Amino acid sequence: MQRYAGEVARRILALEPSARVIAPANAVLPEWLPESRVERGRLSGVPFEQLELPWRARRATLLNLAGAAPLAKRDQLVVMHDATPARFPQTFSRRFVAWYSVMNRVLSRRARHLATVSEFSRRELADVLGVDRFVVAGNGHEHLVPSSRPRPAAGSDYVLCVGNLTPNKNLVPVVTALAAAGIRVVVVGAGGASNVYAQQAGLDIEGVELAGRVDDDELAALLQGARALVFPSLYEGFGLPVVEAQALGCPVIASTSASIPEVAGDGALYFDATRPEDAVALVRSLDDDTRRDLAARGRANVARFTWDSTAATLLALVVREPVRSPR
Repeated sequence: MQRYAGEVARRILALEPSARVIAPANAVLPEWLPESRVERGRLSGVPFEQLELPWRARRATLLNLAGAAPLAKRDQLVVMHDATPARFPQTFSRRFVAWYSVMNRVLSRRARHLATVSEFSRRELADVLGVDRFVVAGNGHEHLVPSSRPRPAAGSDYVLCVGNLTPNKNLVPVVTALAAAGIRVVVVGAGGASNVYAQQAGLDIEGVELAGRVDDDELAALLQGARALVFPSLYEGFGLPVVEAQALGCPVIASTSASIPEVAGDGALYFDATRPEDAVALVRSLDDDTRRDLAARGRANVARFTWDSTAATLLALVVREPVRSPR
C-alpha cells in the first residue's frame, strides 16, 4: 500500500497543480516530494488520521490512498486494497482486525468515493461490507526498471519469492517444498509490525536465503537473475510482485488464488496454492523456450497496469474536468 500511495500521489501532484500532501508530524518524506507541496501536521498516528487530517482538509476533497482514513470526513476518496483482515483475521492482531472492521464499514457508507485495486477485491469488499460502488484502479509497474548490477554467476540458479511470512502469503509450505527438492530459494521480504501482525512462522531452512528488505535496484537485480518468481499466495488484493517480475522479463509461477490470475493473465504458469509439490513440478519443467515465452507474455501483460492510468482514474473521480494520463 505504501508503494501505491507514493506512486499515485507523485502523479496526482503532477496532474493537479493545486493538490498538496498533508503529512503527520513524524512522516519521512520521499526525496521527490517538494516541501512546497507539503502541509506538515502536529500529530501522528491515529490522532493525526482521525482528528487533525480531516480538520486540515475541511475545505478540500481528501484522497486516502493506503486504506486508513478519517471517519468524520465525507468529501473524500478512500482506496481499500483488499479484505484480508476479514478473510484472514489470524494474520493480524485482534485489535487491528476489530478497528479495521469498524473503520471500513463506516467509510464504505460515508466516503463520497471508493476505489480498490482489482475486480477480485471489488467483489470481496462488496461481499464483506455490503457496498458495491468501488471503482477499480490497479497497481502499476513503472517504478521498477532494469538493474545494471552484475548478473549472478553461473551455478547460482535460484527461484525468487517475495512477501512476508503471514499465513495468507503461504510462503512457508511452498518454500519448504522447493528447498526439499533441491531448488535454491531466495526470499525477499520482512515481518510486519507487532501491533499489526500476529506471530509468524520462520523460514530457517537449508537451501533458503533470506534477503530481507531490499531496495528497488536490488529487487530488480534479483528478478533479472532468477529462474522464476514463485508467488504462492492464498490471498492477495492485487499481487504487485507479479507485475514487477513480468515487467523485467522474469518468468512467473503463481497460485490460482484470489486476484492473481486476474493480474498475471496468460503471462504465468499456475498451481494450486494448497499443493506445494505442484510448484516444484512447474519449476522443474522450465526450459529455456518456456522461460522465453513466459517473459514475452509477461511483458505484454503488464501494459494493462500503469501508475499513470491509475492516477488519472482516481483523479477523475474527484474533479469535474476530464483528466488525461500524463503520457
